[in-house]
Amino acid sequence: MIFDPKPKEKRVDLYDFEEEIDRIVKELHDSLTRMIVIKGLRRTGKSSILRVSLNEAKLNYILVDMREFEDVSPKVFGYGLSKALNDIVKGRKRVLLEKIKAVSFIGMKIELKTDREMDPSFRYKSIFRKINHWAEKKNTYFILAIDEAQELAKIGFDRYLAFLYDNLDRIKIVLTGSQVGVMDNILDNPDKPLFGRARIDIETKYLSKKQSISFLQTGFRELKIKIDPTIIERAAETLDGVIG
Repeated sequence: MIFDPKPKEKRVDLYDFEEEIDRIVKELHDSLTRMIVIKGLRRTGKSSILRVSLNEAKLNYILVDMREFEDVSPKVFGYGLSKALNDIVKGRKRVLLEKIKAVSFIGMKIELKTDREMDPSFRYKSIFRKINHWAEKKNTYFILAIDEAQELAKIGFDRYLAFLYDNLDRIKIVLTGSQVGVMDNILDNPDKPLFGRARIDIETKYLSKKQSISFLQTGFRELKIKIDPTIIERAAETLDGVIG
């Protein structure tokens, strides 16, 4: 349902993001693409585009919402990430944790016994190496997707992303960011770890008035509710193109 306020998981529930989703899915399967960045102001569809694209790509992935980590230490973040990855590599289909949502479609089983003595908050580094090795053998990719990635720099995780990009070529990175200036600083500032890495940029924007009217008409038609066209036009003006 396109009027559902939650981030969408299926293309049928989205309004007119066909081009963006097709591009992302294509790039996720392209061996030359290492990082995709989805940028745009809040409530312009980034999270929905990300989730739908991940589901349609049919690749193993982990999705981290950084808004849950605004006020935690790097150690707490690392522990949560390690725990989620550990569940994925044990072959569980769907994992819902307090702070991280992770989904595995294909299922993977990786031996982790040698990591028992490692600090749990940093075990993710070893697990990512094992996932990369698994993906090489299977000729596939694993996706690390991070929503609202402008929070990364606060806990220093952007430095590890640079390591992933440079060394683990079977792990693709997908970032979304609503604070566009902060994201540009993380990615384009010569003093930041991720500077200079090639990437695919996808931008979301506010709807035009014509698109807003079409969106509202489509949503009400789906609900089988008849609305006076003047009310829809007034609503389109009031909402000012914010699809969320």
